[in-house]
Order: sequence, then structure tokens, then C-alpha cells
Amino acid sequence: MNILLLLAIVHRCIAVEPPQPFDFVEDAIVKYVNHSVDPCDNFYRHVCSFDSPNDIAVAALKEVYNYIEDTQKNSLWNHLDIVNSFKSFESRKKLLSSTEATNDFLIESVKTICEKKDMDSVHALLSGINKLESRLKNETVKKPRSKRKTDKAGCNSLTETFRQVLTEKSKDHVITAWELISNFHEAATSYVNTANSINAHLEVDVRLGIEKTRDMVEEMLKTAETYIEVCCHNVYKKSLYFQKTPWVKKQNVVSQVKNITSQLRIQDNFGKNFQIVTDLLFTYEKVFLNCKSKFSVGENSDLLCYILVASSSILTKGKGHFTTENNAYNDHPSVSFGYPYYYASQYGIEQATKLGYTGVAVGHEIGHTFFDEHDKLQYLPYFSKEVEDCVQNQYNATCMEFKEHSCATTNDFLDENGADIFGLHLAYEHLKSYYGERLRTKIDRLKMTYEQLFFYAHAIDFCSGTLSFVDKKKNGKYEEHSANNVRVNVIVQHPEFKKAFNCSADSRMMKSATKQCYIYGSKAPKTLKKINN
Repeated sequence: MNILLLLAIVHRCIAVEPPQPFDFVEDAIVKYVNHSVDPCDNFYRHVCSFDSPNDIAVAALKEVYNYIEDTQKNSLWNHLDIVNSFKSFESRKKLLSSTEATNDFLIESVKTICEKKDMDSVHALLSGINKLESRLKNETVKKPRSKRKTDKAGCNSLTETFRQVLTEKSKDHVITAWELISNFHEAATSYVNTANSINAHLEVDVRLGIEKTRDMVEEMLKTAETYIEVCCHNVYKKSLYFQKTPWVKKQNVVSQVKNITSQLRIQDNFGKNFQIVTDLLFTYEKVFLNCKSKFSVGENSDLLCYILVASSSILTKGKGHFTTENNAYNDHPSVSFGYPYYYASQYGIEQATKLGYTGVAVGHEIGHTFFDEHDKLQYLPYFSKEVEDCVQNQYNATCMEFKEHSCATTNDFLDENGADIFGLHLAYEHLKSYYGERLRTKIDRLKMTYEQLFFYAHAIDFCSGTLSFVDKKKNGKYEEHSANNVRVNVIVQHPEFKKAFNCSADSRMMKSATKQCYIYGSKAPKTLKKINN
């Protein structure tokens, strides 16, 4: 379907007007900051009172999400049989509960089609079963040679032959037909969710926010790359070499690191991705409906056709580059951001708010590529254990001082912890560049400086009215993110925080500060053990 036609359907005339845009970050700062708590004593609980919701962005944008959901109720992709029929299969799950049950179901289907249709239909069905057998990790079932028409006796003979072949060939199945269609349904549903998510960015328009966030990514990448850059300038016809990070030069990996980091790009081609997912969904829908019509003589033709469609192509679950969640991702080389970050970029009043909320998130995702574990390298050819230890020491000190429900500092958290610190420093560089001498100018309506607003906006992203905690996965390892209050209070790692809030050296926040961690730059570690040769 043509993308212009789809967008015309999406942007239909409706009576309800979208909610009035507003700066939800600034609004939350006004609502939830607890002035009875000193920012130098516990910055997280100063910004995030126990009256705050568990997810400020989701709560603040509730009316926006309700409006989007209402406008999407009649969208074509939300009414596809290829997705919605699956619910009716639950009551018939026993038909596919085992290899034997699936074989019986398929054999009965072949017999019914043979008796009530023609051999062309039988061949079409067997062709689909060939693909099914392949998807279930088995050899293909050969088509029987037969006349164009056959009688009941002929169908009995064909069915019995098919039973023998199928029984033999199905011994090596590694997944069941039910698992196959469940996986397909999950993947198709993810495509519907992607269509809804992309559409959400248009219903309450944040396209300008997407552009602004893309600009942030590109500008911050340029800044980040200077951290590891080796430059050459001609000074009075003499070459002067300098470099920003000692260990990068020492290991002679400048070009390798730059090559990896230069690959990063924001995933922002909404129009193209919208067309891809909807075209794919509508194609499967057409095949499914045609199949049901062709084999309608069978009692469970819908289930049969769902199996055949699921077998016809490997549809994998979407990666979630476009989401309405308050989240962001680094799926190298792509970085992507949830709807609230684009909304904040577009409707935020002050640049300090945008950089504190969206900018730190951008820096964090970039940080996932610039920060690696020295003994479990993903992207970089080398990394510093000294830097890792520095980061973990700070998180451990903050955890020990400010523990609420639970917190921990293990290697499970290392990558996220490093990205936190990297992202905060990177975003602050752009704050300082943007405001210059106005950085500590007070904003009268908020009674705080631009610098303070930046730190407040950053903290708002992690606010919750419940006690901060860490999760454990089923495998016993921790979920990768440190407790919310810990992630915010390690803000003391940034030397400008102390100046911004005039914190004394003996304040609780400053006493929790450990040695400043220089991940990159001239003060970064000068040596690095070479590994993974």
C-alpha cells in the first residue's frame, strides 16, 4: 500500500483535539521537588519526593497516551485477522499439542481438501506443509503425483501414503507447530506495536523533537570523538601532534576506536519503517484471508492457514526502535529513544531542561559504545580496568550511603554505570557550551539557575515515589540498571554539582563522592593492559 495513502488514513479528520503540549519536565520539578530535603544531603529525595509517581513521564503524558490510543482504535493494522485470530486458537491448542496431534490434524486436513476440492488445492496444501516441515527442522515432504481429480478411494489411498511419510519425517522436529505459530503471532504483534508507536509520534506531533534529538546525537558524537582524537596542526610550518586520551594513543588504537564510534546513528527514519511494517502486515493478512477462502471446506481452516502462513516466512520480533515507553536503546550501530524524550526535546522551554532530560539520555546511549568491560569487550579493542574500578567504587559508595529498599554494585551493572557517568559529563559539556557565562544565571520563574535546572531535569528521569531497588533475573543475575536513587546521587562525580548547589565538603552528598573518574581525556589513565591478543 502506498505510504501516502496510509498516512492519509492515519491523519483522518477527528473531532477531538490533541492535548495542549507542555513542558512536563519543568512541570514535574515544580510539583515534586521536596524543599524540606537539602539537595546537598540527598539530591534524589530532594528532587523526587515520595509524592511523585513511579514514572513521571508516563504519568505526565497520560492524557497524550489516552488520546493516541483513542485515535488508533480504527487504524487498519489494529484490526488484522493475522493478529487477532490467534486468541481463538487457545481453545484448540490440543490440536497442536504434540507432533502426533499435529500430524493427525494435517492428515485430516489433506483428506478433507482432497474429498471436497480438487487436486490443485491438495497440491497447494502439500506445498505449504513442505514449508512447515522445513521450519520444524525436518526434510521436505514430496508432493504426490496424481490425476487432476480423484475419488474417495483415491483420497483414502493418498491420505494413508501421506500419513506414512509424515510420521516418518516428523521424528526430527525440534519445535512444535504451536511454538511456531506462537512465535509468528508474537512477531506480528510487535510489528503492530511498531506501527502504533510510529503513528503516535504523528498523532501528537514530535517530529521536530526527533530532529532536535538527532542533532544532539550528532553533536555529542563529535564531542565524544574528540576525546580520543589524535590531531595534527601546522604551527609555523611545524607539525604539532597532540591527543586527548593517553591510553588510546599508547595502544595505537585511535583509528579502530574512531571507526567503531563513527558508526553510531540515531534510528529516526519513521516513514520508511512505517511503510515496511505495514506493508508486511498487509501482505500476510492478504495471504491468510486468501488461504481461508481456498480451504474453507475444512473445519479448522483458520488454524490450518495460520500454520501455513507462519511457515511461509521467518518473521522475527521487531527490535523496538520506535516506542512510546520512557526508554532508550543502543543496538549498535543504531541508537533510539522513546516518545517522552522526543516530546521533551520539542516542547521543553529551556535548553537546560532538554539537555538534562534528553541530552543525558543521548550521552548515556553513546556511552554504551565508548565504555566497555576490559575482559568482555564488545566493541572497543581495549579498555581500562582502572576506569572500571573507579566507576564501581563511586556506585558502591553511593549505594552504601543512600540505600533505600535495595542496591548492589556488581559487574552486572558495570556497563550501565559507566554509560551513566559518561553521558552526564558529555551532556554537561554541551550545556556549558550553550550557556557560556549565563550558566549560573537565575531563572526567575523557577528560582534556580540554568545549571541547577540541568541537574534537576536529569534527576526527574529517574523519579519514583517508591523506595529505590534493584531487580534480579531468573538466572540469578541482577538486572543491569542500578537503583534509581543511586543512579541520580552519583551526580557528585561531576565536580560542577558541588558548585551549582554550593555544597560543603562535609555534606552527605559530597562525603559520598569518591575519586573523580576520567574515562577519556588528558587525565584518563596513561597505561592499559593489552588483552585479547
